[in-house]
Amino acid sequence: MEVYSDYRNDDEVEVFRKYGKLEHDDCISRDVIVPEDIPLYALHYVIQRAFGWQNSHLHKFELPDERFDILTGHKASMWSRLVGILFRSPLMDDEDEFWADDYSGGSFKNWLRKKYTGPYMSQCHGEGIISCREDMRKLDRNREYYVMYTRFYDPDSKKYDGEEHVSEVLPVYDYEGNKRQEPKPWHGDDVPYRVEVMKFDAVPSEGVRYLFDRNPMALLERLPIRAVLAIGKMELPENCSEGERALIDSQIAYFGEDVCRAVDQHVQSIIKKQIDAPQVQVMTPPVTDVLLYNYDFGDDWEVRITASANCPDLVESGRITQAELDRANVKCREVYRPVMIAKDGEMLIDDAGGLCGFANFLKKIHPELKWMDPDEKEDAKRQKKELLAWAKSLGWHRDNSTNFRLL
Repeated sequence: MEVYSDYRNDDEVEVFRKYGKLEHDDCISRDVIVPEDIPLYALHYVIQRAFGWQNSHLHKFELPDERFDILTGHKASMWSRLVGILFRSPLMDDEDEFWADDYSGGSFKNWLRKKYTGPYMSQCHGEGIISCREDMRKLDRNREYYVMYTRFYDPDSKKYDGEEHVSEVLPVYDYEGNKRQEPKPWHGDDVPYRVEVMKFDAVPSEGVRYLFDRNPMALLERLPIRAVLAIGKMELPENCSEGERALIDSQIAYFGEDVCRAVDQHVQSIIKKQIDAPQVQVMTPPVTDVLLYNYDFGDDWEVRITASANCPDLVESGRITQAELDRANVKCREVYRPVMIAKDGEMLIDDAGGLCGFANFLKKIHPELKWMDPDEKEDAKRQKKELLAWAKSLGWHRDNSTNFRLL
């Protein structure tokens, strides 16, 4: 699990190396052994504990954009077929969405531990196939939409001549039946664009995100990790061998039709029996080799998740011995709970402003006093004290627990 950002720069990485306990890679990361049946809702709590967050903001699990577009065939119609099978309904009730967030006091760490200790059973009835299909029937598929396409800005040419993408989707008529004006790009008259009018099923899947208050790309959190993420046998997907790549690719259902075909019989059984309990829901074949987790939509923390059935790279690099790895595997099975085996980088903090803000925080609590005059030193010391008090109030601390004991 790697914390990443498209805007990360070398200066931030240097700060993390100097003050943030980053030793091995250029991103803050955690390596964790998890039971293969751990569902995404429980994995969320693992991530919170592993990186030091306090579960105080919204989160989502998603596919990379390219995988989402290919899987849905670039059509809203296929996306809607996969709601309840792979994707959450954006019309889900709040009570269903936050069913597991029942913390009411006591040790926060112990509460988290109970959440990611098996056996696992989702109680989110809003993720049921029948419930989700009822939500999809509420959609007005005959409603017309303006779909605006623009082009990405190319910094080399300094023009908007990059790849075309959907930048806005807007109903042609408002709820009072009045026709809206055709939209135009909000970021400048020099932006080339075109607008098409189409009904819901024809809207490109990348445009579906503009149609709902909640994110329609969020994955069902009742799904176990094995039903979403294709894994390598001995290597992580990135930069793996050709043989390992072939093994990973053989697991993945690349197209939505493949996913629907794999679960159709089970879906029909649920609908026929009208039993929509969480424990009888369908399980998809893996659909990706990279899973994305986003936490705090303001700070926009992004975690990139990949997996293998073994991790010889950690042994070969000397970050863990084979004996320690074997012991961690045994412990995971004995206690039915994830076990951290490697950690690179400091614990993170809520409301810090993402990676950039966290880098600034680390710099300010490690001021270079020898280069300051007396007044600057006093100001830096005061700021450090205030920042540490603020961080402590948010539950941040330097966790010195051994990796095996952290979770």
